[in-house]
Amino acid sequence: MNHPWGVDVDDSGNLFIADLSNHRVRKVTFFEPVVLESLTIAPATATIAAGLTQQFTATGNFSDSSPQDLTRSVTWSSNNEPVATIAAGDLATGVADGTATITATLAGINDWAALNVAQLATCGDTLTTHATLSADLDCTGTTGTVFTFAADSVVFDGQGYKFLAPSAPLMVSSIGNSGVSILNMDLSGTASNGLKISGGSGNLVSSVDVSYTGVTPAGYGVQLESSTNNVIQNVTATNRNPGVWLTGTSGGNTIQNNNFSGNNFAIHASQLGQGNSYLNNDLPNTTTCAIIVGATIRFRSRATTIR
Repeated sequence: MNHPWGVDVDDSGNLFIADLSNHRVRKVTFFEPVVLESLTIAPATATIAAGLTQQFTATGNFSDSSPQDLTRSVTWSSNNEPVATIAAGDLATGVADGTATITATLAGINDWAALNVAQLATCGDTLTTHATLSADLDCTGTTGTVFTFAADSVVFDGQGYKFLAPSAPLMVSSIGNSGVSILNMDLSGTASNGLKISGGSGNLVSSVDVSYTGVTPAGYGVQLESSTNNVIQNVTATNRNPGVWLTGTSGGNTIQNNNFSGNNFAIHASQLGQGNSYLNNDLPNTTTCAIIVGATIRFRSRATTIR
């Protein structure tokens, strides 16, 4: 602007300046600076074995609502380097069993993620520390329980991999433990039963497939035996008898967002257990009875969705 001459503001609050030399009227536009408001790390939780790596990303959330990949711009750190380290980039490496908090920081703003470093599970293991898989696991020769929990608060994250154990009477067992997490694994096949939690409380089973691949429904998918306040969610149990089985005094459990398809009984609950919740479970193609609670309450249908 060579020769500003006079200013004016219209009814909408816009500012105009007359540019005498160029014979123009120019509108003045004000820009607010865009600032970083928060960071988001993904994944928020991960499990790896010692010696393996986990990639993290950091997304910046700005004041103009625009996200931006800041993975290479943030400063990465681990609060527990004897368990896990993270390079200047975005790649964390497991060192030893335990849990580390991975933090991304930029301009005084940070976010964090939990990284569990666990043992690599092998057939027949008794689990007392966090465990994980890095590939499908063939346990064809195993004739006993494939995995047994023997401590509280143990996380077993299968990372979506499959266990093959056609001769096993039971895939996973937890007896008397609390706070156990059984996550992200494929236990489907011809094993007699899926997984069993006996006693204890506050356990979590999530994103697990315990389907039976034989001709007719056989064995249970998930059994809770006198166990309380557990969460069974996002479980697939097809062709089982039943899909989920609550026995003894199992009470206060939440059974939600599961797919129990083609089972002889989808949900079978003892009359001794109180306060169990069944939420948003799909129970299609049940051959005998969708839900049995105790000995007197039944909902019969061949294709039932409980919402």
